[in-house]
Amino acid sequence: ADPEAHDPDWVDRSWGYDGESLRRFADKVGSEASTRVLWFQHHPGHFSGADMRTVLPALRRNRDRLIITLHNVSETLHGGADWLAGFDTVVVHSAQDVEELGRAGIRAEVLPHGVKIIGEPLSPTPDVFTVGSFGFLTEHKNIEMLVAAVGVARRSDPRIRLVLANAVRRERQSRVAQSRVEALIDWLGLDEVVERNYDFLPDEAVVRMLATCDLLAFPYGASLEGASGAARMAIALDRPTLLSQSAVFKDLLGFSHVLRRLDVETLAEAILGLANDASLRTLHDQARRQYAAAHQWDVVGARAVTWMSV
Repeated sequence: ADPEAHDPDWVDRSWGYDGESLRRFADKVGSEASTRVLWFQHHPGHFSGADMRTVLPALRRNRDRLIITLHNVSETLHGGADWLAGFDTVVVHSAQDVEELGRAGIRAEVLPHGVKIIGEPLSPTPDVFTVGSFGFLTEHKNIEMLVAAVGVARRSDPRIRLVLANAVRRERQSRVAQSRVEALIDWLGLDEVVERNYDFLPDEAVVRMLATCDLLAFPYGASLEGASGAARMAIALDRPTLLSQSAVFKDLLGFSHVLRRLDVETLAEAILGLANDASLRTLHDQARRQYAAAHQWDVVGARAVTWMSV
């Protein structure tokens, strides 16, 4: 489904992937300087170094302060980041990102991903154990591996089912990933036990889908992202989390179940173990809830306000 269908009135999707779209975006941002502070969310997959050098003058026009959040520091630096000098504050999601930028002579501030606590009490159903996942459907998320692992785990415990709230993006890679997931579900005969929705859903719909989950799993492969926004849905929903050792989860590993290897057999074994041992499954609940309380949106937002008002 088109994510624009869920946009509030104040959202304007004026970007694109060609030069004309970039100029249109720059003109719009530059001509509608209704606020004196602009906070730019940057990912090199959307804005290259050359793109940023093009749009920066428009971002600065009639503004007192420019702030930028970098979501992939390594790739940003690789593409040339001299243009970052045009921003007053550079924000990243981890201390490691601050260090990497520091080695390049760029000062940055840490703003951890905030959490909107939307958890609903879980009422376990003894005859069903539900594993869920969430986020955009891209190859490195290893949703195929998760489907295959559920298929293996069900041979020992047929109570296990799967819920996938993984939105398909417009690019071909995401659509191919969907086709492969669907083909695997069909080949393994799991259609009856895998609920999936590939639309870009509002939070309320995601909560409804994942509220029955006993465990949320994110078996990601390597990623250069600074942090995972999708995995924070597990924190927001107050559910046990099973993670890979991907660096994108570095701030979440202390209160999550962590895979020792990333393969179908290890993932299936972990799901089985957690499905059949409630004390193990809930081992990290207290630490996860403490993290959620410390990273609520109002707490993180208060730190952001200080940069906007300087």
